[in-house]
Amino acid sequence: ERCLHGFEPISFVDNGSIDEAHGQLQVDFSSKFVGGFVLQAGAGQQEARFAACPELLAATIVCESLQPPEVIVTQGAERFSQHSGYRSTLQCLGTYRDPAPRSDDGSLTTTVVSMDALEFTPHADAPSQLSEAAVRRELLKATAGFFSEFVPRRAVSRRNSFELRSPAPSDPAKTRDDGVLEPLLKGLAVAVRVHDAQPIDDAAANDAPLEPVATGNWGCGVCRGDPHMKLVIQWMAASYCNRPMNYYAFGDTRVCNGDVQRLCQTILARRTSIGDVWRALLAFCESPEASNACALGHFLSRHFGASDVP
Repeated sequence: ERCLHGFEPISFVDNGSIDEAHGQLQVDFSSKFVGGFVLQAGAGQQEARFAACPELLAATIVCESLQPPEVIVTQGAERFSQHSGYRSTLQCLGTYRDPAPRSDDGSLTTTVVSMDALEFTPHADAPSQLSEAAVRRELLKATAGFFSEFVPRRAVSRRNSFELRSPAPSDPAKTRDDGVLEPLLKGLAVAVRVHDAQPIDDAAANDAPLEPVATGNWGCGVCRGDPHMKLVIQWMAASYCNRPMNYYAFGDTRVCNGDVQRLCQTILARRTSIGDVWRALLAFCESPEASNACALGHFLSRHFGASDVP
């Protein structure tokens, strides 16, 4: 709530896909069971990514099920096939030569973070996903994924590796007083590493720019999350971790529209802090408008006067 950190730039990407966002931290919209149903009949974003990059399957051995504060970061997984479509339209288009940059040892520099979103039933009311507990959980999950201490910066060479990240337990009664994200950073640590992960040279990495986050409507498909809320949450987390964000909405007009872009411009132009937006989110969650999840964008636009920005 007291976080004075400002927001990093955000871009909305019309073409391409997250798995082609080379030089960026690529978000895998994971279920809590990493890999989902990739070895069965699954055909979502996660299953398609794991099928095209079979080295990601090793993560299923490392972690059976993600806990609420955990994510898995995978580095060096190569993509071998092209595909198109989603779920019922998913199809393989043939072989693929991965053009991602390589480090000095020949391994790809591609970094994928698998993080699961809360899942809501078809009949769940809007307040269930707009409660402070739900919003806080998603914010901490995204921050664990984007945090820079264990995710390599550009031009940092590392071998294929896996990391399971989890914040140390904190006193829930003190979390609000300590700020939104600070408790997470106090105990963040690597719990699992395989494939001889090399430590980052902090002295060399501190001067290197952070990779942008390549993400999209995380948890807004089968999990039925609100795209406006997930966009704002991920932007807060990426900004706190000093990362720009490139948002791949795949033509979803709920987020690819002038109103949302104008809101983002306003937040940047007025140097709004992450704490300001967090307080606005809590105000929305406690307002009558929270009965309609789609009203979040309008609420924030009014709150921050987005209509004043041309």
